Amino acid sequence: MCGGSDNPFKIKAGIRFGREYKTDVLEIVLNDVEGQPLVDSAVAYTLAVALRRAVAESLGVEETELGCDTKMLRDDFYRKARVIQVFDVRSAGYSSLVASELPRLMRIARSKLQCEAGCEGACQMCLLTFDTRYRADELDRQAALNFLSDDWLASLALDDRCQLFGAASSRSSSRSMKRFRES
Repeated sequence: MCGGSDNPFKIKAGIRFGREYKTDVLEIVLNDVEGQPLVDSAVAYTLAVALRRAVAESLGVEETELGCDTKMLRDDFYRKARVIQVFDVRSAGYSSLVASELPRLMRIARSKLQCEAGCEGACQMCLLTFDTRYRADELDRQAALNFLSDDWLASLALDDRCQLFGAASSRSSSRSMKRFRES
């Protein structure tokens, strides 16, 4: 036993160490092709892992620079929904750079769910990494692939009448779309 453990000067009860820091985070709530919010925790976490891989690949950074998770919340219609989060581990600002690229990143994420080994849920060839191995039972690439269907990916494209700047149009905010519809 340590000799200092009996010294009241060295032992301080009731003290907790911690830290607080700010970092960038990308949070998205996905709806299925019928417009219902994603609530399945395994699908949401699997999509978060695949999206993190897509973001890291797209930016040319190590996947370990980014973290991912999900949380439950209520959407604007008070329905339960899972938020997919991709965040910076070391406050580098990576996750805030990719919001405008989400349709492309979701296609890349889908490709990350295509396992070369053809596993059922997850393996080292597709989704298991140093940090996801502890949550392997929460990974279900088949269910995530079903969510990211061809129809769902096609729904990310803007309608022709909403392509205000031609075929190169790739996104629009809800505020500008509301003004466009009202005019």
